[in-house]
Amino acid sequence: MNKRIVFVGLFFLSAVPFSMSAARKNAKRNIIQNATIRQFLSLSFGSLAMGGCVGAATGTALGYAQNQVVNYFGIESSLVKFLLTAASCTFGSEMCNNMINSVESNLDSDQIGYDDNLMSKAAIVAALLTYFNA
Repeated sequence: MNKRIVFVGLFFLSAVPFSMSAARKNAKRNIIQNATIRQFLSLSFGSLAMGGCVGAATGTALGYAQNQVVNYFGIESSLVKFLLTAASCTFGSEMCNNMINSVESNLDSDQIGYDDNLMSKAAIVAALLTYFNA
């Protein structure tokens, strides 16, 4: 008798998480089906992806160029390397902004929505990360 009660209790306890997970899936599905949230997610992820790609390309190119200059001229001084890094960051920021502006003008001409602040910030973060890893 006790084994039967334990078995029935375990059966009902095991059924509870499945019904809760189904309710959570339905809640998530309802949230994503909301048009406002779908638009927000598409603008955000698209802006992050485009800004990240532009920043990664910019940072990698500048890091590679700086490494080539340091190796070619055999620069050993940390002060010269610091000044070269500061100049690269300044030039890289300007180059990244120009690339972001051209991407934004292309998106505007094609009437594609985007979040310009998020795109710029993603590009800056990606450029810094790839610059110092190059």
